[in-house]
Amino acid sequence: MGLCIVTNYWLNSQGGGVREYTKNLVNALKDRGIEVNVIFREGEDPENYKMPNNKVKFIITAYKKLKEINPEVILSQGGWFTEIPAWLYKIRRKNAKIFVLFHTQFDRKLPFYKRLFYNFILNKFDNVGFVSKALEANVRNVAGLEIKVPTFILYAGAKAKNVDDKDIKKFKKDYNISGNRFILLGLGLTALKYKARGAKLLIDAVKILSEKGYPITLILTRDGRYSEELKKYAEDKKILKHVIFTGDVKDPYVPLALCDIYTHITLGEGLPISLLEAMAMGKPIIATPAGGIPEAIEDGKNGMLVSPDAEKIAEKIEYIIKNEDVKKKLGEHARKTAEERFSWERTAENLIKMITGVKS
Repeated sequence: MGLCIVTNYWLNSQGGGVREYTKNLVNALKDRGIEVNVIFREGEDPENYKMPNNKVKFIITAYKKLKEINPEVILSQGGWFTEIPAWLYKIRRKNAKIFVLFHTQFDRKLPFYKRLFYNFILNKFDNVGFVSKALEANVRNVAGLEIKVPTFILYAGAKAKNVDDKDIKKFKKDYNISGNRFILLGLGLTALKYKARGAKLLIDAVKILSEKGYPITLILTRDGRYSEELKKYAEDKKILKHVIFTGDVKDPYVPLALCDIYTHITLGEGLPISLLEAMAMGKPIIATPAGGIPEAIEDGKNGMLVSPDAEKIAEKIEYIIKNEDVKKKLGEHARKTAEERFSWERTAENLIKMITGVKS
C-alpha cells in the first residue's frame, strides 16, 4: 500500500503538535512496512516534496506531484488547499482512497460560503477523521459543518524518553533555574489565542502561590505569536521573575523531565500531544477539561481537571505540592494510561485498519 500525506506542516516547521503528530505517524507507518511520501507546504525535508507557499500554486503543484507518485491512499490535513489536490486526484483515479484528518478546533461558526465550500469538499472524501471525539463535535457544532461520509477518531500516540542529566543541568543553567524551585511547565501555550488565555490564568495562579511564599517557577515554551503579549502580561502582574519564556526548544523532553507538574491550561483543544507525552513521562498533570483532554485524563486518577479559574488552578497546584503521595500516584497512573492507550504503533495500526476496512 502506497500512502501519501498532503499537509501544511512538516519537518523543521512551526507546526507544533501537527508537525509532531505527522512525523511520528509517518515513522510508525514505515515501521510497519508502509511506503509513505509527504507533500508539504511549510518545513524542510529533501527526502519528500515541498510545494510553493502560495495556496493556489500549492494546489496545482501538489496535484501534479500526486499524479507522479500515484499513491493508493491519500491523507490530507491542514486546510482546504491540502484537500483539493486529493479530491482532484480521486476524480482521476477513482479507486484511490482519500481521507481528511482534523487537528485543530474552531472557535466560531464559519461563514455560509465557507461552510458551503467545506461541506462540498469534505463529503467527496471516503472518510473524515479527528484526533479526538470532542474535536469532531466541535467541527460539527461550532464550525457548523455537515459531514455525511463516515468518520473516525485517530488519537495521537506518546512515548517516554530518557533525558541525560547533563542536558537537564544545562537547561537549568541556561535559564538560571535554582535547585530549590518547584517547576511548572506549559508546552506550546504561546501559539494560539485560546492557549494564550490559559497561559494568562497560569501566570495569575503563579502570582497567587508566590505571594503565599511558594518558590514557584513557570516555564512556557515556544516562540508563538502571543509570546510578547504574555511577557507583557507577566510583567504587568509583577511576576515576570517567576516565569521563564524559552522560545522554541530543541528537545521538549528536557523541560518535561525537569518539571514537577505539567500544566495544560487552555480554553480549547483537540487532544494535545504534549499532554500525552507528559503522561508517558509519568508527570502529574493539571489541565482544563477542554476539547479532548477528558478523553485522556480521568480527574483524580491520572491527573487533575480544573476549571479555567486562577484561584482553583492555584489550589490544585498547592494540593500537589503539599501531598507528595498524590503527586507520585497521579504520575504513575498517567504513565500507565499512556502505555495502555496512546502509542504511535496503535495509531498506525488503527489508521491501517480504517483504510483496509478491517474491524477491530
